Amino acid sequence: MTLAEIRDRVYLLLDKAGAPYFTVDELNEFIDMAQMEFVKTRYKEFELTEKRFQDLVPLVRRLTIATADITNDLIIISGANSVSVDDDILYVLQLHSDYVIHCGDTTETKTLSVPQLDWDNFGKIQSDPFNRTSESNPKYVMFNEGPQFGVNSTEAIELHPNSGNDYILVYLRRPTDATTNPAEIDLPEHTHDEIVNLAVRKLLFNIESPSYQVQDKEINNME
Repeated sequence: MTLAEIRDRVYLLLDKAGAPYFTVDELNEFIDMAQMEFVKTRYKEFELTEKRFQDLVPLVRRLTIATADITNDLIIISGANSVSVDDDILYVLQLHSDYVIHCGDTTETKTLSVPQLDWDNFGKIQSDPFNRTSESNPKYVMFNEGPQFGVNSTEAIELHPNSGNDYILVYLRRPTDATTNPAEIDLPEHTHDEIVNLAVRKLLFNIESPSYQVQDKEINNME
């Protein structure tokens, strides 16, 4: 469906529920919220089932990050100086790079996946001489410098250690806003009915309509 067709379907369901009129801009806002809710809930099961993978695969992107874009072992993924031109990185799926590994008198280069650690576990392994991060055991942590540090919030990946080479970042991007793309939404066709129902549910909840529970049940019955 095009965005216009999605709006028409939303209007149809709202009319059946006896809801008041919403402008196109208002509908677009709720469609955007529905898309984000859909993506965030499906992301939890993204690689568990083929259905969930197909739901979100149009949003998967692959980005090469040059060494020149890494400063102080940081990859900026949102905010000022983001490595993403559109500042559209929602979730990091995978990060990997070529690491030079020294073992005695031998040296080899390996392409290694770099997994994320939360700060608690990062602190624990850094104090463990057998598991601390190294060229053969790279990790990354993430942090956000909020507006108190500047005008805009900045989210960054901190590398431990930095390979000194380019990185490949695979990520799930934000769905295109309905307000900025008046023609299409970029989630696949088979998800559009779910987007419609989510948007209608949010609109009905917004006006405290008794039809909200009916629409909520409809969503729960969908895959």
